[in-house]
Amino acid sequence: MKAWHIFSRAIDNFGDVAISLRLSYQLSTQDHCAVILYTEFNKTLQRFFPNLDITSNVFVSELIEVRNIDYVFDDIGIPTYIINVFNIDIPQNYLKKITQQTKYIIYEYLSAEQWVNNFHLKPSINANKKLDQIFFFPGFTENTGGLLIEEVLPRKTGNNLNFFIDKNTFKGLNFSMYAYPNTNLDGFLTIIDDLSLNAKIYISEVMLQYQNISLDRGKQVIVYPFIAFDGYDQLLSVCDINFVRGEDSLVRAIISGKPFIWQPYIQESETHLVKLDAFVEFYFSELKKPLFKIIQSIFNQWAVGRLSSDSLIAFVKNIDEFNQYYHNRSKSLRAQKTVVNNLMEYC
Repeated sequence: MKAWHIFSRAIDNFGDVAISLRLSYQLSTQDHCAVILYTEFNKTLQRFFPNLDITSNVFVSELIEVRNIDYVFDDIGIPTYIINVFNIDIPQNYLKKITQQTKYIIYEYLSAEQWVNNFHLKPSINANKKLDQIFFFPGFTENTGGLLIEEVLPRKTGNNLNFFIDKNTFKGLNFSMYAYPNTNLDGFLTIIDDLSLNAKIYISEVMLQYQNISLDRGKQVIVYPFIAFDGYDQLLSVCDINFVRGEDSLVRAIISGKPFIWQPYIQESETHLVKLDAFVEFYFSELKKPLFKIIQSIFNQWAVGRLSSDSLIAFVKNIDEFNQYYHNRSKSLRAQKTVVNNLMEYC
């Protein structure tokens, strides 16, 4: 029987787990075959599966089986395909048991950089096992692996969505906020106050673990609980402006079609800024020059966790034009082949 084995570790916490789960669910759904996800059994995974016992080694979710990557399994079976998410070290005891008949795929990070178009699906040799392997690059053009967009969304597995955005009675701006620890969140909230913006800011409770901010702002700040999959998609779809971080949240923001401001995962030597520039140049290439400059300014500021009042007010003043642009860009990208469609076609 055809089978996919997917390997992942939580490098960027929730985003990496979400990407691995989305891949697993969608391959199971679209390819109608067995999928086993090998990953770390820790509190991060437990947020997606509240019933998970992190001292166990196997957890069966709907459609997929999740296994502890750090446990030595005797009955691994022989997978038809292996997906190594972000090129982690796969346990040696596992590699020793697989054969040359297995297709070995390294799933790389999403990027809009030009070189990705030339390296997608390029073969190489795995040094540990001398297996033929290929590099699969998700991306934004038809020469890449596409975006990780589901035909069927997995059910929400985290806490229930217990906040409510009333678009009928509140006529101001709704912001969603999910950012990295380097973000000056208190400074952002102060700018909102100084500009006297009629706004509500929905902040992930995950951020409160590393942000020391004052929540004594009446009904302006709403802290929402950890939400997964369709809960987060719902939040993005009803907010007017979404601040997102990393890879998974970026793709969800693109799918929503709503205006977003992205913060890439911070890397050494500021290589994340190269990735940011490539994304801005590609995604907003059809914007009018004055609007493009606004985007360029606010994205580069937010990448280092800061924001000026001038940049934010310029973005808000042009929100109608941005709404139309983001909507159209989302529509065109969603019409392309998805990651899973491209994976299945290649295999």
